[in-house]
Amino acid sequence: MLNKIKHRIRKNPKLKQAYQRQKILRYTIKHKLGIGNKLGIGGFDLDRRISEIKRRYYVAYFIDLRCNYRCSYCIQDDINRREYDKTSVDRVIHYLKTEVKPRETDLTIIGGEPTLSADFSYVVESLCNDFYITIGTNLSTRFYKDFEGFIEWAKKVKIRWNVSYHPEFMDIDLFIERVKRIQEAKLEMDQVSAVKNDILSEVDRNKLENAGIGFTYQTALGIDEESGELFPKTDSHPDFNYERYQEMCGKQIKETRRCRT
Repeated sequence: MLNKIKHRIRKNPKLKQAYQRQKILRYTIKHKLGIGNKLGIGGFDLDRRISEIKRRYYVAYFIDLRCNYRCSYCIQDDINRREYDKTSVDRVIHYLKTEVKPRETDLTIIGGEPTLSADFSYVVESLCNDFYITIGTNLSTRFYKDFEGFIEWAKKVKIRWNVSYHPEFMDIDLFIERVKRIQEAKLEMDQVSAVKNDILSEVDRNKLENAGIGFTYQTALGIDEESGELFPKTDSHPDFNYERYQEMCGKQIKETRRCRT
């Protein structure tokens, strides 16, 4: 029911504007009271929050489609085995600064696993003064080998880290340790999550839930192999185009498309 109400608000311009105003007020009060840092999530940037609330489009830069994991539940697993054309990073940076920045100030850099890209640091350093950048990462590539060096670099670029735990590949204690180190360094972190499925053991769930790191569960967006049923349920997310999603991610069709994100 709550999701359906949110869906109606998003589709109604006047309701959406009113909802945005009250949300901005709520975050402003939380910021003044210092509540943001008491949730176990490091950092709290009010200007970034307001920019996100007001944004019209979700802008994402898929810097590298490769991933160092092969999670059994991943709907994008095939992209690790495909050849694909890469656009020059300088061309992308120029486009983002000249065409996107006048309209949107939020930018998400994702993959695959974005830190696998040899250009990752260069791209972030080139764009961090122009955008509120969010990175989606699994915290386990060679980029994090010198973790203290990573912390010092991350303090300079001032971006946000959204991290995810994948039980088939990463040691849970190392994951929690790295998340805590990021939060202790007061780097902004909005999401610490894992996909909620049977692969995540009861022991690991208890560790994540009780680690004091602001942990949440992600909904598994995938197709059940036995029943062919798409998750999550349609009534939970009424604004998703599930038929199209199943066609594309279920590999029923193959098309070349211009991505508008």
